[in-house]
Amino acid sequence: MLWRKGAIRDWAPPSFPARAFVSKVTPLLRALLDEAVSVDLRAEKAELMVRPALHELTVLQDAPTFLPMPKSALGKRLADLALADYRNGLDVSGLASRAATSVRSASRLFPLETGLTLKAWRQRARIVWAMEQLSRGKTIAAIATQAGFSSTAAFSAAFRQVAGTTPTAFQGGSSSNADVGRG
Repeated sequence: MLWRKGAIRDWAPPSFPARAFVSKVTPLLRALLDEAVSVDLRAEKAELMVRPALHELTVLQDAPTFLPMPKSALGKRLADLALADYRNGLDVSGLASRAATSVRSASRLFPLETGLTLKAWRQRARIVWAMEQLSRGKTIAAIATQAGFSSTAAFSAAFRQVAGTTPTAFQGGSSSNADVGRG
């Protein structure tokens, strides 16, 4: 099936994000996308499937593993410094100073370029780093210590706040209140 180059531009609602994003796939979105890419789909039916799919994408939140990167030179400098400091040893003032900017400029820049405050971006970066460590089989306690959390409980609370699940459930263990994959 051939898609018109301007399909998203023409069919997306005005609130469609103008930046890259990663999102959970709800059952409705999955069904719409499955039908939209079927082999024998007519153009008018494609539009009928894609328009609600694009609308669905505008109301979903970014997946917790998506870390939007800033585009400006200053934003990239701040992001690189923050990623290297996964223990969050630097406060925002120290981070801004090392990036040769002010706290105010750094705080204004991140929401504009990433959709997240600098604090929220740093926390998500930290949890994404932790997810990678968990997927490598490292223990929750070891990761909590490496990431600079005051305790395993503090790490688990931060992980759950960002990821919507516990570190144990993420690793494939059991957790009575994990809500993985539901959107």
